[in-house]
Amino acid sequence: LQIENMSGQRPESAAFSSPTTMSILSRVSPGAASPGGSPRSPAVEKLMKIKETVSTLHSELHSEVEYKREAENSRVGKLLEMCVKNDKNLALEIKRRSEADKVLQAFFENSLNDTREAMEKKMNDRFSHMQLTIEVLAKRTAQLEQDLKEERESRARAVEDTGNVLLGEIRMLQTSHEQEKQNRMDKEAAITRKLTEDANRLAERIESEHLQREAALAQLRDDLDKNQRVRDKTDEKFKSICVEEIE
Repeated sequence: LQIENMSGQRPESAAFSSPTTMSILSRVSPGAASPGGSPRSPAVEKLMKIKETVSTLHSELHSEVEYKREAENSRVGKLLEMCVKNDKNLALEIKRRSEADKVLQAFFENSLNDTREAMEKKMNDRFSHMQLTIEVLAKRTAQLEQDLKEERESRARAVEDTGNVLLGEIRMLQTSHEQEKQNRMDKEAAITRKLTEDANRLAERIESEHLQREAALAQLRDDLDKNQRVRDKTDEKFKSICVEEIE
């Protein structure tokens, strides 16, 4: 097969494609003798041996090529059978999986329908229970609103009454505060007058004491001056006596 692919011709034709070899081998045949009945020459014997070798090689190559061709054909046939078998198996598998998909789809659809019905039933039950609960809550809400309304009205009345009481107490407190304020102002005015009188008396007393102190200080200065003059005279006398005694 490699020889056929490379040279483009069969091995046996390639082995004898040379014109010289073909002409020599065509003239040489088994049992041929030289003219006159003389024995064959060594060249002829060698050519005969070469021819036999080439023939044997040709037969072997031809047998090998036929064997390889048959093996290749057998392998191709097996591959074709395998391809046909694989196609059949693939078709059967596709058909089986298609049927399985249909069964699975039908199963899922049934399961989905059952689940949807169960969910719808559950939702309906829950909705009914929720509706009852909402009605009860609505009644309780209405009652609570009524109670809140009454409580707001009672609280408003209580706040109004308390406000009136507080206003009366505030007025009383304002009145008492005004009276206390007036009394305090009167007391503060009296205290201010008293403090003013005390301050005036204290100022007069301080002024008189200041005058007395000034007079006492003047008298004290006069006494000190007199004493200083007397001391100066005594010192003069003492100095004159001392000078006289020294002389």
